[in-house]
Amino acid sequence: MGIDGIEHGLNSASDFRTNKKSGACNGGREYMDQLTINSPEVRDLQQRMIDRNVFLTSTLAIYEASVPTRAYASDATLRAMAPELIEDYRERRRSFDLQMQDSVRNRRLQKIMQFEYQYFKMGGLLCSGVDAGRHVLPGFGDQRNYILLLESGFNAEEAIQIMSGNGAMALGRSDIGMIQAGRRADFVILDGDLHHDPSVIKKIKTVFKSGIGYDPEKILNETVGKFGLD
Repeated sequence: MGIDGIEHGLNSASDFRTNKKSGACNGGREYMDQLTINSPEVRDLQQRMIDRNVFLTSTLAIYEASVPTRAYASDATLRAMAPELIEDYRERRRSFDLQMQDSVRNRRLQKIMQFEYQYFKMGGLLCSGVDAGRHVLPGFGDQRNYILLLESGFNAEEAIQIMSGNGAMALGRSDIGMIQAGRRADFVILDGDLHHDPSVIKKIKTVFKSGIGYDPEKILNETVGKFGLD
C-alpha cells in the first residue's frame, strides 16, 4: 500500500516517536521537543517522501488553536458561530487563561512550521487546509493559515501557491488551482496590496465563482450566528 499524502505536517509524523509498538497507536508529541528539524534523519525522511511524490498538507491554524497564548477567535469568526460554539470557545479560553505559562505547545508549533518550510524548500509538494474545528472555521481558518505560512518564512507568492495551485496538483486536478486559459476561473479580489500587507487577505471585495461575482459581506450577513447549528 502506497502513501499519497500526509496530513497535519510534523504533527502526524510518527517516525520519531519513542516506545512504539506494532499495531498500537501512540499519540505522544514529546518527540517534537527533542527533534532537530534540519537533522540528517528528518531530512532523509522528507527526501524519501519527495522521491515517492508524497504531498504534505499543512493545517497550522487548527494546531495554533491548541496553544494557550495564541488560541483566540477573531471577531468575524465569533460573529458567524452559533451560540453553543461561542460558549464552547469561551470555556476553552477560560481554561487556556490558566495555562498562559505553558510554552511547550508554542515551541511545537514552531517545529511544525520549520518542518513544513524545509519540506517545501527541498522540493516537496506542500499544500494547506483548514481542518475545521474548535474556533477555526472554513474560510476564516484558511485566511489564518495564510498568515501562519508567512510566519513560517514563506513569502506571499509561495503561500498563495501552497494554498491553491499545490492543492490542485495534490488532488490531480488540472482544471483548477490557477488563473489560466482553459481553467475554471474561481478567484477573489482583495482590497489592498497583499504583498506588502498580510492583513489584506481578510479584505475580500468580491468573490467570483463560475463567472458570477458575489459580495462577501452580504453572504456573511446571512450566516451570522448560524455556523454550527444542527
